[in-house]
Amino acid sequence: MSRTSDLISAMTFLGIQHDPKKAHIDLRAWPKEITTKFVSDLDKKFRENREPSDVEESVKQYFSQHINAVIQALSLTALTAADDDLLIMKSGTDHYVYFGGITETLVYISCWMVVPNEHQNNPDIKPQILFWFLNTLYVGQLNGLEETTVDANRIEAAIDDTQLPVYTRS
Repeated sequence: MSRTSDLISAMTFLGIQHDPKKAHIDLRAWPKEITTKFVSDLDKKFRENREPSDVEESVKQYFSQHINAVIQALSLTALTAADDDLLIMKSGTDHYVYFGGITETLVYISCWMVVPNEHQNNPDIKPQILFWFLNTLYVGQLNGLEETTVDANRIEAAIDDTQLPVYTRS
């Protein structure tokens, strides 16, 4: 396996980050060790079978309120409805809610809406987004994303893109 392949395989999760001095929005990759931990915790979550808590109900409501604006801002067609049985991951500072989307260039993107815990005190706080490509056609997917028309102002109105969220499971 080449060094490039190693790098690409380490870039599983991408998040949006915008420097106000730049005219474009960057896609930034999570470090591999964080990705590995997130996937491990995700596998554990899949194995768990428990009833949702009040906090998870609050997260579902937040997701329902924001998902349409996020999908429209990212120019995606939603594959997950707000009333679906949602997969929610918990960390010390945030919740991660899975949803699927597809671009106009037919790139399937598995996404996570990052719901800050402060959403219960401040319902107007904006979510953050992470993307997770499900297959290894990384270069083709990035090319497809570059062909997708994205309105940075619309994204900034729907998503907090000032920094990348950090996953810490407590």
